[in-house]
Amino acid sequence: MVDRLRVRGLRVSFPGRGSVVEAVRGVDLDLEPGAFVALVGESGSGKSLTTLALADVAPEAASVSFESYQVDGREVPREALWTLRGRHLGVVFQDAASALDPLQRIGDALVETLRHAHGLSASAARASAIARLAEVGFPDAEARLDAAPHQLSGGQKQRVALALALATDPPVLLMDEATTALDPILRLALVEALDGLRRSRGLSILFVTHDLGLAAHACDRLVVLYAGRVCEAGPTAAMLGAPRHPYTRGLAGSLPTLGASPVRLPTIPGQVPPIETWDDGCMFRGRCARTSDACATPPPVHVDGAQRVVCHHPHEAA
Repeated sequence: MVDRLRVRGLRVSFPGRGSVVEAVRGVDLDLEPGAFVALVGESGSGKSLTTLALADVAPEAASVSFESYQVDGREVPREALWTLRGRHLGVVFQDAASALDPLQRIGDALVETLRHAHGLSASAARASAIARLAEVGFPDAEARLDAAPHQLSGGQKQRVALALALATDPPVLLMDEATTALDPILRLALVEALDGLRRSRGLSILFVTHDLGLAAHACDRLVVLYAGRVCEAGPTAAMLGAPRHPYTRGLAGSLPTLGASPVRLPTIPGQVPPIETWDDGCMFRGRCARTSDACATPPPVHVDGAQRVVCHHPHEAA
């Protein structure tokens, strides 16, 4: 498991009323072996669509393009993206219930996948299915192997979906808001299970979430997306300790601090602007206290070590 994923200039567009609208606009992503990277931002920022495009499962109406898509330094053409699923990329979708066949027992689904992927006998595949469910923290795996999806809780369904995504042993895992429907305790448990898999397998994980606190707990890098563009990226500690983009600073400021005096947490005014209004300037300018006339033009890129910010008026580096 050594695959490195390097994507440059990812774009996803849709036909609009008399024009084409871009929902993902030139996103760059790097996933090194063993990396745990969070893709964060508000709803409407393009997080899920970025993930679906990476796995070539974007909506049918979408047009996906990129400047470069490399796996271990090998360029993958647009028409061959589908070949990466399973062997190179595993995907866990937001709604685990819809990813499971309601008429198929979870054990049958896993056994079928394992036999096809690894050429195992039925008995060996069943034993592997039990081991893999246990590996992702599914309780009492052997006794529940013949359960139907409707007999499982939301957290159990999500772990079955995770086991299925990893059944082909892909080196890269894409998690599309996979903790959204779970309560805080189950979210934390799933993330800790993922971290254990990352360490034991050398798995690379792109973790898409709107829960910045969860990302801060588990992920070693953050990529902040806003209006379809990356506005800041870098190591988690640096990003949350000294965020440079005003949007990242607003997100970080909204995180509660354990043991702090009760105060009203700051919020970012307004909301992500409608996609049909997006232009080449900084789309955060309507919500930003540091905005100027220059913000209507494409923002420059500032690189400070491993931290990268795209802004006309970034905060000072630490």
